[in-house]
Amino acid sequence: MMVPEPAPIAIFCDQRRSVRDTNGARTGARQASGVSVTVILLAVAALTATAVAAADATSGKVATSLRGVAKSKLDLYRPRTDGQWTCLDASKAIPFAAVNDDYCDCPDGSDEPGTAACNNGRFHCANVGHRPVDIPSSRINDGVCEPECCDGSDEYNGKITCPNTCAETGAAWRKQQEDAARKLAEGLRKKEEYRQRAIKGKAQAEQDMAMVEIKLRAIESELTALRAARDTAETDERAAQDRANAGPSSTESTESADSTSTATATESPVPDSWFDKVKAKIVDLVVPKRTPLDMAKKAADDARQKVWDAESKQRDLETQKSDLRAKLETDVGSEPAYGALVGQCFTMTTAEYTYELCPFRHAEQRNSAGYGATRLGTWGKWTDDGQWSLTNGQYCWNGPDRSVKVALECGVEDALVEIAEPNKCEYTMRFTTPAACVENEGGKAVKGGAHDEL
Repeated sequence: MMVPEPAPIAIFCDQRRSVRDTNGARTGARQASGVSVTVILLAVAALTATAVAAADATSGKVATSLRGVAKSKLDLYRPRTDGQWTCLDASKAIPFAAVNDDYCDCPDGSDEPGTAACNNGRFHCANVGHRPVDIPSSRINDGVCEPECCDGSDEYNGKITCPNTCAETGAAWRKQQEDAARKLAEGLRKKEEYRQRAIKGKAQAEQDMAMVEIKLRAIESELTALRAARDTAETDERAAQDRANAGPSSTESTESADSTSTATATESPVPDSWFDKVKAKIVDLVVPKRTPLDMAKKAADDARQKVWDAESKQRDLETQKSDLRAKLETDVGSEPAYGALVGQCFTMTTAEYTYELCPFRHAEQRNSAGYGATRLGTWGKWTDDGQWSLTNGQYCWNGPDRSVKVALECGVEDALVEIAEPNKCEYTMRFTTPAACVENEGGKAVKGGAHDEL
């Protein structure tokens, strides 16, 4: 195969050089330069690359490597039989020898994957031993070792030497991924526990609701009877009070006097012994004399107490019913595991405040002393991107009502891990929970995985 002879180069004349424009991006420029070892070496390298490119263009073969291009994309850089090559955006055709010639020909920058000539180009770092990555081509040969290019391939012109750290970086990254995978596996295991707990909890709540309603019906019947007994006792109490207020009648006084005189006439006086007198005194002190009014009052008090006790029990049952209804009606989304969070609260303390998040209920803020609670928001809805929205918090002076957006992340434990206030009285929280673990989404809560009603 004949290889076209490269055109001779005059070292002292027109040498291509990359410079930065006003925006900091590199552009192709030309400037006269003197002879130096670096220039000669670069010229030889350029001639060699041109010769190889020309040979490939003539033969129609795909290059085995091309600076800045991933091996998986080399097929895109196949020249036509006429030695031309079409830009990847199909905007124009250029000689294949013009690829990576440090001059931007294609509007999409695809002809300069290995130089900084195009400010919209992309350079591929192979990063053997770690993950390959593409970086903006404007970062090539800029005198800075890019962290993303752990193999140092972005600084190939010899100005600086970037060490190849891909072995160490790759090992650390793989360990991080392994740790993340273990955490995700543990999170998914706990998520299944949450699902079962939530399902059982909902079934138990439904049973409890049925039992509470039975007890409420029973106590309502009991209260009807107790209130009737109380009304009767209170009527007797009022009657006894009226009789006591009126005093003894003349007939009662006459009958009492006749009875006393008769008893005195017929009975022989028996002198009290000293013991009998002491006994009588003790009885008078220990056993109080109870009048008809006293007995009526006691009966009415007992009847009222029974009604109060039954009404208190009724109120407790109504509270239980309300709590159970709220639990059963809470929108936890399509993922049952979130139901395990209902009724729980989680806190996070900063230097100034303690924050509390009660999922599907509210979020509050207290000062460091533990008092002065401020309602940041009450449960609103799931957002399209799988976050919790809490709105209608307390009014913020010279601002909107407080509100909170809660981002959910996969975690082994339920925890409130981050709180911020990016805008006045608009808070963001980050909450980790096994319920948010999704195997095929890297542990991120997403619509359809966490919630799918919108």
